[in-house]
Amino acid sequence: MKKEGTTLGLTVSGGIDKDGKPRVSNLRQGGIAARSDQLDVGDYIKAVNGINLAKFRHDEIISLLKNVGERVVLEVEYELPPVSVQGSSVIFRTVEVTLHKEGNTFGFVIRGGAHDDRNKSRPVVITCVRPGGPADREGTIKPGDRLLS
Repeated sequence: MKKEGTTLGLTVSGGIDKDGKPRVSNLRQGGIAARSDQLDVGDYIKAVNGINLAKFRHDEIISLLKNVGERVVLEVEYELPPVSVQGSSVIFRTVEVTLHKEGNTFGFVIRGGAHDDRNKSRPVVITCVRPGGPADREGTIKPGDRLLS
């Protein structure tokens, strides 16, 4: 949700006239998109409010995002983090962290989870910790950490 006259706080690259599929190239710190804890740099934007972007030029995508209205639903595609295995160079330890939401955010992005197809299920992994957010200030959580509960 965004107020009339405000921006989403994201920069998009790509389009059929550019270097391929539209993707998030930057998230403005403190912007609506960053505070959603749903987007990360590198994510592909497949659709905006149900409108498929596959055949859109870059300028058309930007225009659509600027004039999207107050309710924005982005269909996003992203790569899942690789599955690490015990015995690799990964250190396994469990810690409990208490965070307090600020403005509907804990300040981190997660990827992974259960899927109907077992081969597509992945551990829930923290891929990004937003600078200055609750998780960053607490200091324990780092990208690559698994979220257990």
